[in-house]
Amino acid sequence: MIPRPSDRVVKRGSFLYDGPVRCRVEIVQTDFRPGVEDDEAPEDDAYGEFYEVRFSSPGSTTHGAGGGWCDSLSEAIRVVESKVRDIQWEIEED
Repeated sequence: MIPRPSDRVVKRGSFLYDGPVRCRVEIVQTDFRPGVEDDEAPEDDAYGEFYEVRFSSPGSTTHGAGGGWCDSLSEAIRVVESKVRDIQWEIEED
């Protein structure tokens, strides 16, 4: 997803992938959540406060693989911690 000007990283960390390989993850506070992967269905989009999980691929510095949107930061943290091994958070939530 293309970053919006109001997007703000609220939590960042790294996790183990395939043995010793570390990958990055970010949780981004955003004011938009797309409803479906279809530009022709804007009625499914939502506006408000959401938290998007963004995973990076091994060796990548960009965050491409999406982990979905959550309604709270604590929910987003639980999603990450349930999907990856050995998460190490770098910044604390506000």
